Amino acid sequence: MIRVESTDGIALVRFERPPANAIELESATKLEETLARLEAEDATRAVVLTGHGEFFSAGLDLKVVPTYGPEQQRTMVMAINRLVGRLYGLGLPTVAAVNGHAIAGGLVVVLACDFRIGRRGSYRLGLTETRAAVPYPVAAMTVVTTELAPAVARRTVLLARNGTPENALADGILDEVQDGEAIIARALDVRPAPTR
Repeated sequence: MIRVESTDGIALVRFERPPANAIELESATKLEETLARLEAEDATRAVVLTGHGEFFSAGLDLKVVPTYGPEQQRTMVMAINRLVGRLYGLGLPTVAAVNGHAIAGGLVVVLACDFRIGRRGSYRLGLTETRAAVPYPVAAMTVVTTELAPAVARRTVLLARNGTPENALADGILDEVQDGEAIIARALDVRPAPTR
């Protein structure tokens, strides 16, 4: 589900939960625990996050999460807040290597990274929570409103439309767009200066 490859102090974290790398309680918890472990390791100087296949992440797993009872739903919201808060405040530089679709919570994870590189292609990025009638957890909304210009945040959240990587680049959602597999090499190359 979460695969980590470390080279020269850079941890490449791949989220692999086919088909869409959607997030449910177990995967949110494991990803947050992985980030906490990497942050505690002296050998890790930066983290690169990417997905698997055609998706970076489709956000919440809308086949699993709606089946949760009230207590599990509360636990899920807390897990998302912990994950997004951990990533956004991580004491290591973070780079998102967006390999494919980044929808809803998947795009929030992208926005929580320090630098964001997208693959050139026909995939989509968007915050679709309002269309799906899913409320934003506090940490997610904090990241969205902090990382995006006010007009972009308003349009992205309220219209809930999916855009192209080029749209995301123009809106400041992505910092760069690269060809194909070059995103991983570029992400490893452009990592922000280490904090330790």
